[in-house]
Amino acid sequence: LNIFFRVGIDLEYIERNPVEKVARPRVTHKAPRFLTKEDIKKLLAASDLYQRAIWTTLILTGMRTGELLSLEWQDLNFKTETVTVRVRTDAQTKSGRSRGIPMHPKLANVLKKLPKRSDRLVFATRNGTPLKHLDRQFKRCIDDGRINNASPHTLRHTCASHLIMSGADLVTVKEILGHRDIASTMIYAHLATDHIRAAMKRLDVI
Repeated sequence: LNIFFRVGIDLEYIERNPVEKVARPRVTHKAPRFLTKEDIKKLLAASDLYQRAIWTTLILTGMRTGELLSLEWQDLNFKTETVTVRVRTDAQTKSGRSRGIPMHPKLANVLKKLPKRSDRLVFATRNGTPLKHLDRQFKRCIDDGRINNASPHTLRHTCASHLIMSGADLVTVKEILGHRDIASTMIYAHLATDHIRAAMKRLDVI
């Protein structure tokens, strides 16, 4: 409502914002759902070869599903071991800027063996057209793997969560995920407890 009335003022439909001083409710951010290593094994086991490549790419890059669906072969550089997520006119990154993601060796192996269905798109239908209904494919796989409460976006959280638990710092994870600011990455901060404790134990100033 606040934004609605502010636009009304800008358009000169009204002179004042009647909800300007109304306190906004606090939003409690829940810890993001992510897959455990056991869940990941179940997911991949319940998927076919092409689906496994898709899920593996999402898990090992932290890309958004829209970014994955617009990924092109020219974005993969096996020499520098980099996946480039580009700003495109048809499917832009949420942050509005391109970024490079280091290519995990296991991901490189998967992508090198991936059947080429399109000269442009990395992931496409058998006819070479853009993939659709990724949510439906994922739902079938998690149902077969008996995994509850997950979506393709869960794999982005899975990448970030396991990075943090492996000792990666929040700034690094921010850059990999392509967040605009560190506030978005802070939802994973609770997973860094052990890493923070280890850092404090190394503090030697007294």
